[in-house]
Amino acid sequence: MENFKHQDPNEKKKSIEDQSPDIFNVAFPETSLLAKEDNGLEKGCETKKTSIQPNFAHYQILQELGRGGMGIVYKAFDLQLKRIVALKVIVGNNESNETIRLQREAAALAQLEHPNIVRILEAGLHPQPYFSMEYIEGENLSSWLKQKKPNHLKILKIFIKLANALSHAHKKGFLHRDIKPSNIMINQEEEPKIMDFGLAKSLDATENKRRTLSKTGDILGTPSYMSPEQAEGDKVDPKSDIYSLGATLYEALTEKLPFDGESYLNVLMKIATEEVAPIRKINPSVSPYLEAICMKCLQKKPEKRYADAKQLARDLHNFINHRPILAKRYTVFDAFQSLVARKKVPFAVFSFILFLAFIGYIGWVKAKYNRIQLEKTRAELEKLKNQAKQQVDSQKPEPDSSEKKLQEVIDKKNQLEKTASMLEKLKNQNQEIINKKKQLKEDLSKIKDPVEKERYIKERISAITKTLTENMEYKNSPEGYWIRIALLEEINEYQAIVQDYKTLIEIYKNDLKNKSQVCYKLAYLYHFTIAPNAPDQNKRFSDNKEAIQYYTEAIKGDPQNWQIYHYLGKLYLYEDPIDVFKSIENFDKAISIVPDEANNYMMRGIAYFRLVQIGLNNSSYIEKALENLNIAVTDRNKENYIALVERSKVYFYQKKDSQAIADLDLSIEKNPTYQPSYLCKAYILATLENIEDAELCLKKAEKCEKKQIHDIIFPKIQKELGNLYSKKKDYKNAILCWKKAVRYLEGKDKHNLQKIIKDAEKKLSKG
Repeated sequence: MENFKHQDPNEKKKSIEDQSPDIFNVAFPETSLLAKEDNGLEKGCETKKTSIQPNFAHYQILQELGRGGMGIVYKAFDLQLKRIVALKVIVGNNESNETIRLQREAAALAQLEHPNIVRILEAGLHPQPYFSMEYIEGENLSSWLKQKKPNHLKILKIFIKLANALSHAHKKGFLHRDIKPSNIMINQEEEPKIMDFGLAKSLDATENKRRTLSKTGDILGTPSYMSPEQAEGDKVDPKSDIYSLGATLYEALTEKLPFDGESYLNVLMKIATEEVAPIRKINPSVSPYLEAICMKCLQKKPEKRYADAKQLARDLHNFINHRPILAKRYTVFDAFQSLVARKKVPFAVFSFILFLAFIGYIGWVKAKYNRIQLEKTRAELEKLKNQAKQQVDSQKPEPDSSEKKLQEVIDKKNQLEKTASMLEKLKNQNQEIINKKKQLKEDLSKIKDPVEKERYIKERISAITKTLTENMEYKNSPEGYWIRIALLEEINEYQAIVQDYKTLIEIYKNDLKNKSQVCYKLAYLYHFTIAPNAPDQNKRFSDNKEAIQYYTEAIKGDPQNWQIYHYLGKLYLYEDPIDVFKSIENFDKAISIVPDEANNYMMRGIAYFRLVQIGLNNSSYIEKALENLNIAVTDRNKENYIALVERSKVYFYQKKDSQAIADLDLSIEKNPTYQPSYLCKAYILATLENIEDAELCLKKAEKCEKKQIHDIIFPKIQKELGNLYSKKKDYKNAILCWKKAVRYLEGKDKHNLQKIIKDAEKKLSKG
């Protein structure tokens, strides 16, 4: 098989079927079966339950590793080269489809030399068709994920290598067509290896010369990992392998298949007609940018996927290095985070050294102060000793108070000695910090690997955090907690930050201004970080109640902070329990402090309209809603495109459809990437039975920068479109729309729509 490696790398790539027979004669000296005609795969054939003799050719069979549609794989010992190999054997005649596929797989592997593709060693036809491969000591990807439970970084490093391996195969002219976890082995060094090229197909076969085992209309591969074109038996290309790798990544991140079903055909139907469930709905810990990469791989239309596997590998590499990716544009805030993350070691080292410098400065100041205090204490102690000695020597104590005086002197002497001891201890502690700082600098200078240096810094931060917690000197001092909060923010330990903020509130209980500042920071943390990432709705409501409590406390020391009233207004408007009147009251206060802030008018307008929506049919409420929204849409408001969308909802409620659509068109003109503008317009058009334009708006919404479809508007649009198709007796499109809607519904609404879908499916089946 070494002859495979001497093929001219500059030779123009040809299809496996179209190459000269020499390459097959090298692998299979007796004959070249691929030159013979075949009639495609036999459908429904079962794996033959046949074994081979313990001694096979020059191999000694050790154990069976597995069986598949093509044959049996054994662990074997090569008696000639004295090594363990994986031996793949076809049990059948030399002209069977399985044998031809085995030859194809061997020929494909012979041309693929990549560290992440299993290496072929030898091939032959006697005593039965076979080829040997390197034996991989390890487990398949699925088992590795379950047992090791690796973090996302480790998973992505594996998938970067897999994408590069596929890129190599594609450049050599081969598709794999069956990428899935069971065909990916992870060895003991945690290096991935792509296996089983049994369904591999050449990319360069010409139509008039092709002699192939499959044709358009044949469905080859594993259903749950197939691309839509592969599931439908259409022509496949490298983007089909990208889809399968994306499906494998999806399963690695969510522990669920992109599509699953009760039967083979059921899965194929879902692949063709349904959308993949968003990753973050299943696993919220996945980054939105990583989700975007995976979902780009799983696009139904090949042209929307990555151009090639190399581009996918580059995007994954950029993601783990916090660089911009093709799948999703970074926001300004994300770009800043990305800069910090890319340079995290210098940032961490700089921050840590700055922290140590600060601690060192405090230590130096306190050490200096302690030295002065110690000297004063010693001087006073010496003075008291002399006074006591003089009083005793003179033997002229006052008759009534000499004993009392002496006791006072002794008590004061003991207290001063105790103080001196404490100051000496503090001096030693400060010196210890200085020594640790010096040692740390020496340790850091010895570590050359950036990853190891980052790990070491985190460990040291944890150690110093523990010291700050236990050190009595800092326990009742705010400085230590502020320092620790800054450190904890670097590693996202939010629950620990909450506890430190609560401790600071207790420390500042008599300092209203500082207490208010801490309450505001704690409320903001609950509102914008903890609550949005809560595991369920009840926890989110609970976290938002904490936010309301601490915002309310913050107002007591900072009554002119309009943003506190603004945030309280939003919480009362959107979070359980909803109190719209309290919301309006808080927006009133915010407007009284800053009359020129348009967002306060917009939110107050939304709040008044909410009163109408919940059934309070007071005509003044809708007038006040429009009055506030009219102020908000003025040109001085930079985000007036949002206010235009909100005003369009009021117009639509008033059945002023043309005015509503005019507002939405203006909003789109001002910001073509704001998704709600398209969604609201699509809904209005759907209610006007304008299906074509409504679907066009939905397509534009999907192209927006923020691709998180609104959970309330989107199902309404799809349900409305489904109803329109149903009226036209177009049950196929009606069912597609309703199925898209039902994924976002819960409870009774979901049950009712599912019933409608079943009825429509019955009508469709009857023709």
